[in-house]
Amino acid sequence: MKKHIPTILTGICCVLLGITLVQNYELKRQISEMESNLWNQVSRLETSVNTITWNIDQKMEEEASILSDSSWSYGDADMDAKTVTVICRVTPKEYVPELTKAYISCENELYPMVLEDGTFVAEIPMNLFEDSCVEHVRFEENGTIRVEKLDWNLYPRQEYLPTAYVDFAGGTSGSKKDGTFVRTFDSEALIQLDYKDDLKPEKSIEMVEMLDGKELRRTEIPVGTYRYEMDHTVTIPFGSSYGIYFEVTDLYDLHHRCWLWYETVDEKGNSEGDPFDMVWPGAEASIYGADGEPLIVFDEELYQ
Repeated sequence: MKKHIPTILTGICCVLLGITLVQNYELKRQISEMESNLWNQVSRLETSVNTITWNIDQKMEEEASILSDSSWSYGDADMDAKTVTVICRVTPKEYVPELTKAYISCENELYPMVLEDGTFVAEIPMNLFEDSCVEHVRFEENGTIRVEKLDWNLYPRQEYLPTAYVDFAGGTSGSKKDGTFVRTFDSEALIQLDYKDDLKPEKSIEMVEMLDGKELRRTEIPVGTYRYEMDHTVTIPFGSSYGIYFEVTDLYDLHHRCWLWYETVDEKGNSEGDPFDMVWPGAEASIYGADGEPLIVFDEELYQ
């Protein structure tokens, strides 16, 4: 019997150790759960405090403001003048109809406002291709001037006009052949058009190939095509440049040019650099007028 005592004690110790380990694991689990619950409560509290603080700030700003309402919207465009009318509306909390005069500041120029049913209104012509800012509204009454900051940033090119983007998908291969460089495309042009206010579809889409800055050929693409298969081969003479852009003509007769490819071939017939170093597929298009007038151009060097 005595000789089995050490074994029995060892077994008891193992059982106790096992129980201790299980209890220790359970204790750690409970502590971890408590920490997680505590952090969740702290996070909810912070969110609640931030929401309350934001609401208080908003209320304080509303109380401090001399306006009860303010807004702006786009009106009609004058494509000959390349402008769009921006209609600005502000409603002061207090005013005297016969005495209060209101002016709105856009690009540091003051425009008079007209009172219509308790709201002062001004129509401002803004350049379609430039970003603008309406800084503040100013009220004058019996020699007293009150000013309310607005800071409305307007981007008519993106917010009013249609926008076009063309991205590149797939691959190409290139090789020298008979003293020329042959580029083969096995890819797609992904055409994305963004129209505002349910405007009519585009008037036309064309793929334009350029060689040494001159138009090589145009390929008409059916309107409504948004995935165009580019399965073709082009021969580029040594010492030349070759590029592709897509031209989308919208209902305003604006021509959106989206560069998709551009490469140069040296005198030994080697394609120099990455074709996408010069162009950024999917980027904002350059825009030209119906007569070819550049209205906003991001890649002029490609036309040289």
